Amino acid sequence: GVISEVHSGVSSWKVGDRVVVANSAPCGACFYCQHHQENLCDDLLFLNGAYAESIVIPARLVQKNLLPLKSSTSFRDAALTEPLACVVRGIEDAQLKAGLRVLILGSGPIGLMFVALGRAMDCDVTVAGRG
Repeated sequence: GVISEVHSGVSSWKVGDRVVVANSAPCGACFYCQHHQENLCDDLLFLNGAYAESIVIPARLVQKNLLPLKSSTSFRDAALTEPLACVVRGIEDAQLKAGLRVLILGSGPIGLMFVALGRAMDCDVTVAGRG
């Protein structure tokens, strides 16, 4: 979206900036965060309200997971930032490399992103899903 108001304590963002925000932010202090497993954070802060006309972004999300958008990036494309980040993390964790045979279980949006990136990496990709 577009920032319409900025808290007085925030200096890195200004009204009019185009941004996208993830739906959660880790605490950065718990055992899991300290071991780079932020998805298991003991105090993960969630943000609901993506379908709202406007929304207040909590400070932790502003600090950790608010990202600038290029003027050429549509808000429609930006909406895929968080799920695509999950896919990229999964590919990194699985250590995919060109030539590997990969089975994707599920043909929903996340599964299809895995298929697209796996194929872009020259993996031999098979997808299993309903329908």
